[in-house]
Amino acid sequence: MRQIQVQASSAGARLWRNQVGTGLMVRAKSSAQREAIIKACQALAEKMGGSAPRVTFGLPTGSGDLVGFVPHTVTEKDIGTMLPLFACPEVKTRTGRLSDEQKHWRDYISSVGGAWAELRGLDELEQWLAKHR
Repeated sequence: MRQIQVQASSAGARLWRNQVGTGLMVRAKSSAQREAIIKACQALAEKMGGSAPRVTFGLPTGSGDLVGFVPHTVTEKDIGTMLPLFACPEVKTRTGRLSDEQKHWRDYISSVGGAWAELRGLDELEQWLAKHR
């Protein structure tokens, strides 16, 4: 993923990591210890009459791994003007598959004119960037 970000930047695009999920900010030596701390925090909060909800962060579930823009030259009225085009590619391994939420995000971004792609390597990145130049 980092290679895709670096290569895209050298072509004038900017793509930032889009972390999506929920959680508490807990540091621990192991995942078992982390889960125990989370459960203890939630139990303590309830005992004291409060709550310790998990925090949701990032764009909606299904959004791309990367978010940013690709440079796009406008035609006719603004010939030669470079404008940022919203971009939100999904980075997959060779065998990775899109979830239903990711397919919905793909369809939405494409329907409003954004630049969406399923990228599996630098070759696909180059083809995608060339399409939007």
